[in-house]
Amino acid sequence: MADATTTNCTVCEAQSDMKAAVKWCSECEETFCFDCLKYHSNAKSTKSHAVIDVSDQKELPDFVLKIKQHCGEHGALFQNYCLSHARPCCRKCINSTHKNCIDMPPLDEVIKDVSKSAAVEDIQKTSTEP
Repeated sequence: MADATTTNCTVCEAQSDMKAAVKWCSECEETFCFDCLKYHSNAKSTKSHAVIDVSDQKELPDFVLKIKQHCGEHGALFQNYCLSHARPCCRKCINSTHKNCIDMPPLDEVIKDVSKSAAVEDIQKTSTEP
């Protein structure tokens, strides 16, 4: 059983099994023990996901951890970015709320150079200052 400072595997925890997590997937927004990580790393739909050590995840600023990959209304993965509304959208959002919106590039294109932007540099600087 895990102690109070250990992060549990979210998959095992859902089955009332408290195994210590070793990796975190930002796309799934879940933590994995060694056993569950094997399935996550080999499943066709999740094997391309990048995972990081749980210890590294714990060091991320809170605002980074609050960035969601899935639509709160539909539960689907964000895939596009609506420039008119300045928000990410899943396919279901596009078909309902954004069907008249014109400029909706894929989200991966919108964020590919974000780490080089001045805003991100400011955020990084601010989050590391005492």
